Amino acid sequence: LKDSEKVSAANVESYLSYKIDTNIYYATFQQYAAAIEKFGSALNLYSQKYQKGNEYDFSNQIAQTRNLARQSLRKFTGSRAYKYPNDLIHSINDSHHQLAAKLQLESGARINEISLIRKSQLQGVITDQYNQAPKGLLTVKGKGGKINQVMISVNTYQKLEKEMKDKGNFQIDKDAYRKDIKLAAEASLQRYHGSHGLRWNFAQRRFLEVQRLGKLTYEQALVAVSREMGHFRPDITERYLR
Repeated sequence: LKDSEKVSAANVESYLSYKIDTNIYYATFQQYAAAIEKFGSALNLYSQKYQKGNEYDFSNQIAQTRNLARQSLRKFTGSRAYKYPNDLIHSINDSHHQLAAKLQLESGARINEISLIRKSQLQGVITDQYNQAPKGLLTVKGKGGKINQVMISVNTYQKLEKEMKDKGNFQIDKDAYRKDIKLAAEASLQRYHGSHGLRWNFAQRRFLEVQRLGKLTYEQALVAVSREMGHFRPDITERYLR
C-alpha cells in the first residue's frame, strides 16, 4: 500500500493481527497501537486541512486486537504451545467451549475466526491433499477480511454440524471461552497461553505431519502451513516451531 490516504480499518486490523502472530511482547504491541492511533489522527487533520473528505476511525480495530494481544502476548520467549493440548480440551467443562478448542487445535484458526460460524461456512468433507485423509472444510474470515479455508477432523465437523442443526449458528463469548481455557490449563497442570496456544500446537503438529510425508521440502512445508494459517510468509511458520 503506497498511498497512506488509502489506509483502511481492515488494513489496520490486518497489520496489528500480524504483529500478534509474530509473537512480539505486549509492551511492543502497545507501541504499535499507540502509533497507529496518532497516525489516524494525523490523517484526519490532513483530510480536513486539504478538504479531502476522508474520515479515518481505527478505534474498534485497535481495541479488538489490543484485547487479543493482552490475552495472548506474554513476557517470555519460549513456545506458547500447550504441552498436553488434548488434556487441556478434556478439562474444559463447557461442551460448547470444548468444541471451539477442538476447532482451533485441528484447524489452526484464530479465535475471531471460530467465534461465529454460520451454516454457509460449512463446505462438506474433502480429501487432505497431503495425507489423503478425509477432512471437514470450513471457510472463515481471517484478518483484514480475507477469506480462508481451514480443515478439521470429520468427527469434529459432524459435531459442529449437529450443534448448528440444534442451535443455528455456532457462537461463543470470547471472554468466557478464554476464562474456561485458563481454568482448564490450571486443571491439567499447564501454563496458560490463551486460545492462541492451540494455534501454536496446530502449526507444530501440521508442519511435522506434512514434512514426514516426504513430498515437500522444508521450505515448501513452511509455505504450506503458513497458507493454511492465513499467512503468506514461511518465516511466520518458523516462529511457531520454537
